[in-house]
Amino acid sequence: MAEWVIPDIHGCYRSLEALLTQIDPGKDDTVYFLGDYIDRGRGSREVIDTIMLLRNSGVQVRTLRGNHEEFFLIARKAEMELKKGFFRKRNRALSQWFQLGGKEMLQSFKVNSVLEVPDRYVEWMSQLEYFIELPHYFLVHAGFNFKADDIFADTNAMMTLREFEIVPEKVKGKKIIHGHVPVGLDLIHQTINTNFYGFIDLDNGCVYAGREGMGNLLAFEIGTKKLLVQQNVE
Repeated sequence: MAEWVIPDIHGCYRSLEALLTQIDPGKDDTVYFLGDYIDRGRGSREVIDTIMLLRNSGVQVRTLRGNHEEFFLIARKAEMELKKGFFRKRNRALSQWFQLGGKEMLQSFKVNSVLEVPDRYVEWMSQLEYFIELPHYFLVHAGFNFKADDIFADTNAMMTLREFEIVPEKVKGKKIIHGHVPVGLDLIHQTINTNFYGFIDLDNGCVYAGREGMGNLLAFEIGTKKLLVQQNVE
């Protein structure tokens, strides 16, 4: 029984399909996704469709919420509220989301408005988990706010933090696996293969294929610590 962790996909659906072909998960396996399925890349809809099909095939799938799914949901809610008013105001949340790749997400759905995204995708994003606890790891999109008394109450931090200083006792001495911040493969290997780090950052910036040291979608198998590297094939 294998347990695979896949980080930020950002619409790179062909790369995801190629990575899943490498993994070839069966019904006894589990695939954990760390969030940020949408925006920037061209295939946001196809990424979600692929994950839905994977779950429907009988593979155990668990999905976390990233900041990009959160930005979409906030922008959509704000647009719905503006629609109820008599006067049109600027949707700042929508503008901010567009700056982060939201326009590419709408293009993948072939719609012009955030309100035209089919309900089943909105519901899917609304039901995403914030973190997952495993016997030796915590999985989260971005990180935890260790300054808080209850680190599991700050869901915004779980989606948006870029830096955090781990307090081991607050995570039961377990290592944190996250994405959100793209880093090079050398650092990723170090976080996996040494005990110096209390975290593993799996985001190698698949959508950033033109950047040196970036442009791969990764999959980490928890039991064997095997790391699969799939080059961007978009």
